[in-house]
Amino acid sequence: MSHGQVIHDFGDGLYLTDSEEVGRLYAGTRGKEVGTAGEVLKAELDPKVFGRVLDLRKDERWAKYLAERPIPGSNDTIEDLIKFANEENYNSLFEDFLRDNKISLADFDTIIGPEFVRGGSQICVRNPKIAAAIERRLKLHR
Repeated sequence: MSHGQVIHDFGDGLYLTDSEEVGRLYAGTRGKEVGTAGEVLKAELDPKVFGRVLDLRKDERWAKYLAERPIPGSNDTIEDLIKFANEENYNSLFEDFLRDNKISLADFDTIIGPEFVRGGSQICVRNPKIAAAIERRLKLHR
């Protein structure tokens, strides 16, 4: 298992999803990148295990930010821009959101937000100790 890289949506961390289907899609994609079939790991986790959470799914500032139209004369919203070029746009737009709202990632162990490409939610565990504890609980899922 490898952790994300800074180019990923919410920065470096252990990425999880709440959707088995999305997990299988990512396992297939990531597996092809390294020449394997990929594996899906699963664990039942108490939400408390994630520590201090920034949950964008429930954040009104995030909802408002996604609805903004940053390009004059265009009907495209920030959410549209993320969906059009997810890997290139999500992290930089997320960083803009944090800066605009004076949110420090140092205040959070985990970020939960929408997975715009494949659906569901993505969970980025940024705290290495929490990530290690979760990794120990992950089991191969067939």
